[in-house]
Parts: sequence; C-alpha cells; structure tokens
Amino acid sequence: MNECIPSLLEFINHTNKLNSSFRNNDKITNYSLIKFGTEFSKIHGPLSLAVCIFGIPANLVNIIVLTRRELAQTATNHLLLWLAVADLLLMILYAPCLYHFYIIHPHPMKNPIYTPSKLWIIYQEIVVSCALMLHSLALWLAVLLALFRYIHVGFPMSGSIYTTRKRAFISASLTTLFCIIVSIPNILVNHSESCLGPILNYKSNNDKLFNKNIQIYYYITSEPDFNEIHSLQYINITIKQLNGWRTKQLHNFNVWLQAVITKIAPSFLLTILTILLIIELQKSIKRRKLLFLHRDKSLSIIQSTSIHPLYNDESKKLNRETRTTALLLTIVLCFLVIELPQGILVTCIHLIDKFEENVYQHLGDLLDFLTLLNESISFIIYTTMSYQFRQTFVNIFCPLLIHKSIIYHEQPTNTIQYRQQYRISPIKH
Repeated sequence: MNECIPSLLEFINHTNKLNSSFRNNDKITNYSLIKFGTEFSKIHGPLSLAVCIFGIPANLVNIIVLTRRELAQTATNHLLLWLAVADLLLMILYAPCLYHFYIIHPHPMKNPIYTPSKLWIIYQEIVVSCALMLHSLALWLAVLLALFRYIHVGFPMSGSIYTTRKRAFISASLTTLFCIIVSIPNILVNHSESCLGPILNYKSNNDKLFNKNIQIYYYITSEPDFNEIHSLQYINITIKQLNGWRTKQLHNFNVWLQAVITKIAPSFLLTILTILLIIELQKSIKRRKLLFLHRDKSLSIIQSTSIHPLYNDESKKLNRETRTTALLLTIVLCFLVIELPQGILVTCIHLIDKFEENVYQHLGDLLDFLTLLNESISFIIYTTMSYQFRQTFVNIFCPLLIHKSIIYHEQPTNTIQYRQQYRISPIKH
C-alpha cells in the first residue's frame, strides 16, 4: 500500500535537485540567494502575521469610513471601498495559514508547504485559489482607479460624465467576475498529494516499516512533470490515473494565463497610467499657479469684492483635485513598486530555463510579505493625505474629542453673548 507513496526525504531531494545543479554552476550567487530565502523564511511568519494583525482592522476602518454618506458618492471612493474589501478578505484568509504553517511549524521544510493535517492542506488549497483571485482583483482595481482618475482630470469637460459612481460599480463588478473566471484554471490544476513523513523505526525482518511509525504528510502541487514521475522508482502512477483536466497542457495554459493576467498586463497598464497621471498632475499644478497669477493681476487693477468668491471657489476646486490626484497616484505607485518587479520575475520564469527553481522560489516569502504590506498601508495613506477622510474618521471613532473641541471653541462666543445680553448700563450721576 505504501510502496507507491514517496518518502519525504526522497521528495525533498527531488525538489532540490535542480537547485544543486545550478549551485554547481554558480555557487556563490545561488548560495547567497538560498541563504537569504532560508533566513527570511524564519521571520516571514511573525512579520507577515503582524502585518495582517494591523491590516485587518485598518481595512475594516477604511470600509466603515468610505461607506459614510459624505464619502460614498464619488467613483474614486467607491473603487477604494472595493479595494479595501479585497484586501480585508485576503488577510482574513491568509492569517490562519501564516500561524499554522510558519508559527507552529508542523512540517520539516518550508517549500513546498507540508502538514500532517489533511484539513489544513484543504484549507490551504482554498486559500491559494482565493488569494490569487483577491490579489488579482486588488491589482486590477488599482488599474481602474488610475484609469478613472486619468479620465476625470485629463478630460475636464466630459470626464465627469464617464467617471460616475454607477460606472465605477459596474466596472468593479465586471472586474470581480473576470478575476473569478481567470482563477478557475488554477483551481483545476492545484491539488493535494501525500508522501511519507520521517521514518522512526524498522522491522527486523526484511527491513519493512512499521505502519504505526509512518506518518503521512500532505502538500499542494500543480500538475507534476511526467518525465520526472516515471524516473522515480517509488512512484507507481500512470497518466491514465490522472484527472482529465489535470494535464500538462492545462498546467502550461494556467501558468501563462496567471502570469499575463495577474502580473504582466496590470503592471504594464499601471506603468503607462502612472506616467499619464504624473503628467496631468503637473498640468494641474501649472493651472493653479496661472490662476493665482491672474487673480493677483486682476486684484491689482480692479479692486472689486465680487471677484473674490469666484477665484476662491476655483482655487479650492483645483487644490482638491490636485490632492485627490496625488493620493491616488501614491496608491498606484505603491502597487507599481511592488508588482512591477514581480511581473518582471514572472516573465523571466517563462523566458529563462529553471529560473523558478533557482531564483523565484527563494524570493517567494519576501514577495508575499511585500504584497501584504502594500495591502495594509492604505489606511496610513488616506489619513495622511486626505483631510475629508481624517475628518470623517474622527467623527465616527472619536466623537468625544469632537464634542470637547466644540465646547472649547464655543465657550468664548457664549461668554461674549452672555455679557452682551446681560450688560449693565453705566449709572448716570
């Protein structure tokens, strides 16, 4: 029964075989990369879990604030709301896996993830597919944010017509459906497998194993390499025993689909839209300077109080537009800084032979940590760059401070009114 299940030691040697061959060609470089990946994996669990502990309530606060009536009417805030929901769900799903696989350490190696619990590996399989979909959704929502903002500021006359809240809702809904469809091949490809754990004892006759000393470990894998399977004598498996969908062709299709849709295409679009947004932001700053210049000239020639409200309103509008564009540009740049290198690495996987085994897998924990970090800092960006967000946040979560502030500011006025109302006329002699 157990002869067709590979031992954990054999599987470890099999998964590290390509790494050792690469290390013979470039010992110093690969050793440094392996050492970095090994050392970072030791702190990946606590660091990422700490980010999730901060990011979950932070994104929950974002959702509460962005659903307030004073903020929920614009297309930009509606897309930010969808982004906060995607980030929140991803962290809620991912946090238990971090605790089980990186804090408790139920397995003797980190990559791929092993556990003796079948339920945990099923949960991990669900998380892998959901995390891919949610992360892809967050990335495409960032593209929508940049696109909506560019249309709004790049086409002042007609931009507001196309960037309504209703259109934002439709766009976000279609994007969510698109990401779900794209993740289906990944769900079909990924599946759980089993192998023998560490062997504790042997029988004296024929060196057969005690079944009670054999522990089965489970792990997640995609479609295996048929050539490697048949080259391993301890695996008794044929292609006919595989599920019809789990073929080599489906595996290759899924790899390219996920690389293009979840990494390369959105990174490319974010790069273009970021450049366009920077150009429009510079134009907006120039328009504001010209407005102030014309206002000063007009005020020096015509001393009319009727023009003050017009210039003040236009100035406030330009300032608000510039701040909003700068805020969204910061969000998009954070996505771009994190995702563009990943897109380049994913491209190298398909262009350079054995790049994934020799390079990419040693950076996996670092890339996951940076992704989680990017999905948890939106609250900091909003509170530091948006006055309206700060004001709404304080009104919701700090009403006592607002009440004290109002009393403090109204007290001098009330005192003056009291003195004026009960003022005693001087006595005439």
